Amino acid sequence: MKNTNKKILLFASAVFFFFGISLNVGVKLIPKAYSLYEGEKELVFRIDLEGVRPVFAASGNWSAVRDVTTFVKNVVKGVDSVVQQLATSSVLALTSSVTGVSGIYTYKYNPGFNGSVTNSQGVAKTYKKSFEFIITSTNAKVFELYFDDATNKTSGNGVLVIWQPNKFDSALNQTNTAKMECSQTGSTTLTMICSWNGGPFEASGGVVDNGRIKVDYVSATNTLSLKGIARILVASDACSGGNRDYYALAFVNSATSTTSTQYATAQLGLNDGSVNTTICGSAAANTFNSAFFNSSVNTSATDNSKYFVSDGNSSDVSPYPSIATVSALFLTMTNATDSEMTKTVVDNTSVSFKTSSGFN
Repeated sequence: MKNTNKKILLFASAVFFFFGISLNVGVKLIPKAYSLYEGEKELVFRIDLEGVRPVFAASGNWSAVRDVTTFVKNVVKGVDSVVQQLATSSVLALTSSVTGVSGIYTYKYNPGFNGSVTNSQGVAKTYKKSFEFIITSTNAKVFELYFDDATNKTSGNGVLVIWQPNKFDSALNQTNTAKMECSQTGSTTLTMICSWNGGPFEASGGVVDNGRIKVDYVSATNTLSLKGIARILVASDACSGGNRDYYALAFVNSATSTTSTQYATAQLGLNDGSVNTTICGSAAANTFNSAFFNSSVNTSATDNSKYFVSDGNSSDVSPYPSIATVSALFLTMTNATDSEMTKTVVDNTSVSFKTSSGFN
């Protein structure tokens, strides 16, 4: 076994390093220049990714908890920005598709898409509307969004978004065509699954090629459960055994009924050829598990000590979610009882645009 007790600090920080890639999309209507019709407006959009956030040293073994949470929030915020702006614009009154040019992109909003789209999970759903754009000069697709109802993202089949990060950040690896996909479904219980393959996204120093995260949010109890699996490049393996290493993370986040403070309990694991809470299959206890986080702790910190309380906890502390609850969540990945979150699924994940170039 390699010196994994030291390396876990690096891997837990770097394995979700690119979750700092933030999808921020803005859409608005502006007066159309030189229009023959008074009041005519055109659709203009903005999309950018904030880039990869730096990995800090303090509490680095739990960086993934913060980074994956930031990633989820930014994806939701980005999709919301598009859908809400469309919902409040006169574009929704259109019965036929509209195309236009904004900067280096050409966009198309199709309110009558009504097409079947198969996501990376192999699930086909029919969406009523689509919003997508290409790079005008190359006709290369860079972004697709499918949904049913712009006034209610949770209706029908929900939302599916696919994008290619390196088309929006020149600091990322420009030689590959790695894409990310996120789907959101449900109403009182919301589920979001994000997948990627073909990484690393980083131009250098990346260690993950394939991965998937799954988030379940129950509005009635304000409880969020998240689990993720990331496959590590062979050259970066920390565990001996000759197989690909897999980093896995699970945490439960909830708020008390009397305060908006968020409390989270998390567990992680890094193993050769398997998903488990152990470190490289060691029979000894994983001394990092379990960790507590509190959204009111170290709020002004500029490193990874922000929100971090402690790790190596073996006993429950109220009001943090119980360790048994998080262990049960992690176990669904270990024993593959959640068919959407397994090592095999991560190995076979393939994210692609529905059309490789041009528009549907």
